[in-house]
Amino acid sequence: MVKISIIIPIYNLEKYVKKCIASCMCQTLRDIEIICVNDGSADRTLSILEGLSLTDERIRVINTPNFGVVHARETGISEAKGNYITLIDGDDYFAPDALEKLYEHAIQTNADIVNGIFVKTYPDRQERVLRKEAIQSGEEFIRTCFQDDDFYLHARLFRRELFSKRHLFCPENILYQEDVVMVLSLALVSGIIASCPVETYYYVFRDTSASVTLSEKKYRYALAARKIILDYFEKNGLFETYKHALVVFFMIAVYNTLRYGKEHILSPEDLKILSIKHLFNRNVRKMLKKHLSPSDYWTLFPICLFPQLGNNMVGWVRKFRS
Repeated sequence: MVKISIIIPIYNLEKYVKKCIASCMCQTLRDIEIICVNDGSADRTLSILEGLSLTDERIRVINTPNFGVVHARETGISEAKGNYITLIDGDDYFAPDALEKLYEHAIQTNADIVNGIFVKTYPDRQERVLRKEAIQSGEEFIRTCFQDDDFYLHARLFRRELFSKRHLFCPENILYQEDVVMVLSLALVSGIIASCPVETYYYVFRDTSASVTLSEKKYRYALAARKIILDYFEKNGLFETYKHALVVFFMIAVYNTLRYGKEHILSPEDLKILSIKHLFNRNVRKMLKKHLSPSDYWTLFPICLFPQLGNNMVGWVRKFRS
């Protein structure tokens, strides 16, 4: 019996993928399958995967054209046979007992989703990302995701049936913050969510990581992913339940777009979220202060007064405050 299916979308990771898969093969929980989806890599990734598959029958390699990470993940999910599914990026790695700990916790709590602790690993330091040690309902979990800005797929175990119950999906052409859509889609159809207070996942930041590299496409993807979520919540009568969190959720994306000089990609509809009315709401203000630096927070006030001035206003306010 396969207890956990590990899904690994992989694109041009010949330098890192061996370490990732080795951390899967060496898990103390043996009843697993390792589904490697090669997303049209142009380097030696595919030959490395095929070689590893010969050493361990639990490894399955699926080779596809380069359609992007959303397609690769969905391809792996459709092939999964485990009771639970976990997802890992091909340049990250697991703690040796990660899956055993998460699975045991899932069985003990009958949870649909189990959260572990993951560690952000930088070249010069590590940073543990803690999650609340609690049993939560789907609604409570969604509020926590918004409050903590924790939409990472990493270090999470998902009951496989959740994926077939989803009604919210991310288009394949979105290549950044696509995990935000998936986490919320699964939370919306979940009953019990539990947290396991152990380090399970090491999330590696490199200079070329998608999370680090800034580009105009990155901001377009972030806005598009958040618009999908706003639209879904509005059309399904959920907007009022999570209103303040959704305002902050989208406002931060718009503000970051202005902050980094990408104002030309914003539409008048996007700018409507930047309003003094929202800023004067106590709940919105509290969440913004949690997620923005004091300088960014105060820069946001004049921008909400004059959103059409966009990036010029950001630069002027920053100069004035310095």
